[in-house]
Order: sequence, then structure tokens, then C-alpha cells
Amino acid sequence: MFECVSANKALKIIFNVKLNTFQKTEMVSLSKAVGKVSAEHVLSVENIPPYDRSSVDGYALKASDTFGSSQSLPSILKCMGEIEMGERAERILDDYMCFKIPTGGKLPENADSVVMIEYTDYTDDGFCCVLKPVAPFENVIKAGDDIKIGQTALYKNTLIEAKNIGALAALGISELKVKKRFTVGVISTGDELVEVNEKPKGSQIRDINSTLLYAALKNSYIEVKTYPIVKDNKNQLKETALKALNENDMLLISGGSSVGEKDVVYNVLCELGEVLFHGVSIKPGKPTMFAVAESKPVFGLPGHPLAAFFTTRLFVLPLIDKMLGIEKTEKSIIRKAVSNIPSNHGREEILPVILLKDEENEFFEPLFSKSSIISVLNKADGYIRIDKNSEGIKKGEKVRVQLL
Repeated sequence: MFECVSANKALKIIFNVKLNTFQKTEMVSLSKAVGKVSAEHVLSVENIPPYDRSSVDGYALKASDTFGSSQSLPSILKCMGEIEMGERAERILDDYMCFKIPTGGKLPENADSVVMIEYTDYTDDGFCCVLKPVAPFENVIKAGDDIKIGQTALYKNTLIEAKNIGALAALGISELKVKKRFTVGVISTGDELVEVNEKPKGSQIRDINSTLLYAALKNSYIEVKTYPIVKDNKNQLKETALKALNENDMLLISGGSSVGEKDVVYNVLCELGEVLFHGVSIKPGKPTMFAVAESKPVFGLPGHPLAAFFTTRLFVLPLIDKMLGIEKTEKSIIRKAVSNIPSNHGREEILPVILLKDEENEFFEPLFSKSSIISVLNKADGYIRIDKNSEGIKKGEKVRVQLL
């Protein structure tokens, strides 16, 4: 019999294990940084923008020269010319003078505001009549308003998104130090398994989990390496596990985690390291185990695909994020149950659901299945978690749905 721990206790055990922080880094071009994890703080060495600039088309001037102006009594300023975009020559503004300036143009020295062109009249003899007063720094983006010297433009352990790239490009950063991909080895075990491209014979079944776990894990900061199917042979599993541990940062072994004559994963992991728990009080996923071998984390996952998928979501991905320093939460929504959902298994239940709506409400509907049934994942929009002490969910009850 398993000595099961709760899902929360399992996660605490996993997080409390002393594992080395993932330190492998590389330099990548800015255009290839999206989806990577930053390996250091990026500090700005310049102001963005580097100078005071206009945010409108208009006239650059001193705000004090416009105080009290109106359509009936405009302020009259001498226009000293037009500032061109990208102009490098320094212009100096004297009292009761102005420069015509485009959006983004650099303010001349002594100017502290810009009046919109709509509130001016320009005379044939080169004067600008200001019909409305402006306040100091009105219509002006000051140097450093966007990013200041010394400001952190990108924090370490940030999962870089497209939204981060613009600021880095503005600072002239063409390369970033990022963490290398975290590598996960996946081994499927079982005498009954054959490769996906093979036709099963008799009681054989295709190896779903290698492909499923690859798809569930692989992204821009996680690399997955799958190994050939290992039969229920202790020596063969031990040899393959050692090879995978040497080549990866984490190992997942799918199948062979239940208690039985042919289930050798537990014994192999005991020989290679220390098993910290064997059995989690969840449905599906009870046989899940966690160990440390060769100073690396190892998960023994159930052979049933649905159980393997959800235990990967609940335990494997959070540990990878922790080792990389990423703080991330699953996207979720609140929805009403479309019907009563019984649950009195004495274990926390993980239940795939689909999302529904009518003219007035938005609901979810459970997809009941056995853990060996994989087709429900193809239909599911998300999943719910029902506490082990709960007898279920009532029709109309609001529940948090974790989105897939």
C-alpha cells in the first residue's frame, strides 16, 4: 500500500529539496530573446528619451510667455524657425520667441513647453499668436520620463516577452545574457509499450506518454529529450536512467510507479538516490513518486496518460519554474457548475472540464473518465480541483477553472 501525501505536502517536499539553482547561461541576440529567462538585471546607462521632446505638433516656447493669453488677447511671439526631426544643432530660445516643432522634435534650450498648433495663428511677417496659455512642461516628454539612467529595464529571472523588447532596443541592447534551456529527460517503461508509429499486437499499446510529456513540457526555455522505451527490466532501466541523468537537468520516468511485481522504478530510484515520497492523495495520479538522484530531481509518473499529464502540471512544471527563478501562475477563471458533481474518493480530484455559456451565464461541465482515457484532454478547456474532504460541487456553485 502507498503511504500517500497530500498534493500540497508533495509540493512542499519538492520545493524544500536542496537543489542547485540553475546557472547555465548563454548570450542571444535581442530578436531571439523572447521566451527565454533573463540571467541578470539589465540597468539603463542612458535616459530614454535622451532629451526633452515635443509630444505634439506645435511651437516650443516658454510657458510664462503665454500666461493670460486668449483668443481676444493672444500672446505674440517671434518665430525663429523650424526644428527638424533628428536635428543635431542646438537652438537657444530667448524671451517672447518660439520655434515651430514636430511631434518628437528636440526642445530648444530654455524652452519648457509646447503649444499645440491648433491654438495658434501664424502671421505673414513671422509671428506666432498663441490663443491659449500652456503650463510648464505641457505637451513635453522630459529626458528620462520613459527610462532613467540607473533604472532596471529588465529584472533577472524574467520570462522575456515581446513587450520587454521595445525598451531594450531603445537602450541600444542588441544581446542579452539568458539562461540556457532547462533539459528534461523522459523515459517510458513497460513490456506492453510499442512506438507510436508501430501497429500494436495482442495486448500491446502505443507509448502515448513520451510524446504527450514532450508536448506538455517543451517551450522556449525547456528542452525535452525522449529515450527509447524501456521494458520492465531493472538493469536496463537503471542503465538508461543513469544516461538520462548525465544528459539532463531533470528526469521523468513514466510507468512502473505502482506497487507490483514488475514495477521496478521505485527500486531503481532507491539505488540511484533517495525517494522522498511514493504516492500522492490525488485522483488521477496516486502512484506519483519523487526522488533525488545524482543531485537532480526525478519524478516517477503514472503510466496512465491523463494522470501523467496532470501530475506534470501540478508538480513538474512548478519545480522547473522554481529552479529557473520564474514566478508564474496558471491562468484561471471563475465559472459555475452546470450540474451536481459528486466526489467522495478520500483523495483530491483533478477533473477535466469544458466551458459553456448561454445568454445569461457562463458554466463549466465535467468530463468524467477513467485515468487511462486520453481523449478527454482533446476536448477539455481546463480542469478543476476538488478537495479530498469535499463531497462534491453543487449545481450553480462558483469554482475556479485552471485553463489549459
